[in-house]
Amino acid sequence: MPIRIVLIEPHVLVREGLTALLQQENAFCIVGGAGNLQDALDLLAREQPDIVLFEPAGLQGEGFKFIGQVRTIAPNSRLIMVTQSC
Repeated sequence: MPIRIVLIEPHVLVREGLTALLQQENAFCIVGGAGNLQDALDLLAREQPDIVLFEPAGLQGEGFKFIGQVRTIAPNSRLIMVTQSC
């Protein structure tokens, strides 16, 4: 059973690149991607992924609020934050 992943990243090129990279591994299945907060929440409610790989810059300054919302909407999902910011 592959690990189901949702990618939250504001830049389409980066999101598509990560999708292409992760899909090379049979262990992963990308079930969706979103570039903004509302699309991300809708996608998570629908897909209930195993992992949410997200860039906080795509969440309109609501990164911490987003984490709490994920815990409610998709309680079994694990969160992985990937950022270029320090």
